[in-house]
Amino acid sequence: MTGAIPQLRPGRADDGGMHEGKALICDDDAFLRSMVGQLLTGQGWEVVAAVETAVEAINLTSVLRPDVVVIDVSLRGMSGVDAIPELVDAGAVVVVCTAFSGAVDHARHAGAMACLLYTSDAADDLTR
Repeated sequence: MTGAIPQLRPGRADDGGMHEGKALICDDDAFLRSMVGQLLTGQGWEVVAAVETAVEAINLTSVLRPDVVVIDVSLRGMSGVDAIPELVDAGAVVVVCTAFSGAVDHARHAGAMACLLYTSDAADDLTR
């Protein structure tokens, strides 16, 4: 999960500050929410919310209208893959983060624009 976050939309200054766009993060792991948030803000994204469940992500996407939702696959209750169609219908680009390579095809079929596959080695690298 290192490197530049691809620019999904041109930068904009409609709120007086320059940023790439608004992002919402959904992961039930507080450490990963924090790491993804730091990566996004470091690339100029405004993180408008960081939540633990897919239901929270869907509800806040309807209200906050983020440009991109970064969501984990394995969540309590509704899975991230099951949430993708509703997030896309609300106007968000969805990027899935997962440690499960088998989930990538399901996420792409559900409407995810991209999938970031991480391993335990990558998580270990982030803590060093």
